[in-house]
Amino acid sequence: MEFVTDFVTNYGYLAIFLLLLPGTFGIPIPDELLLTFTGYLALRGELRLIPAMAVAVSGAVLGITLDYWVGRAAGARLIWESGAFFRLRHDKFKSLQEWLRRGGGWRLCLGYFLPGVRHWVAIAAGITKFPLAGFTRFAYLGVLAWSLVYILLGYFLGQ
Repeated sequence: MEFVTDFVTNYGYLAIFLLLLPGTFGIPIPDELLLTFTGYLALRGELRLIPAMAVAVSGAVLGITLDYWVGRAAGARLIWESGAFFRLRHDKFKSLQEWLRRGGGWRLCLGYFLPGVRHWVAIAAGITKFPLAGFTRFAYLGVLAWSLVYILLGYFLGQ
């Protein structure tokens, strides 16, 4: 966490964007803590609240969009060949795909709030060929809500 706080303190908005981008792909970055710290920095006046929110949402949206296209292009082969690298068992991924199929778009939205699921739900949507229009509507809504909740937690509880 010290790396994250130092990076954000030194590089501000750029650091927030660059950390959220790979964080959505399962790289172990403490996303919730990053966003909460971002809100705290906005409270202290080191960042402006609205630009910080915009940058956070942009980084996460770009990350999940890339995840979706990776899933769509590479398909299930990506998971079967590199799932062990990402610590994702085949049965767990199959469960995620089925969970997404049953609940549709609202589960994309909700999936962003579930650690471990957040990192794979966009890839699963791509693999299952979830319609792009539905993906963007629901997944981006989830990103927006998730980002704002954690940034505002840091902002209002920072004292």
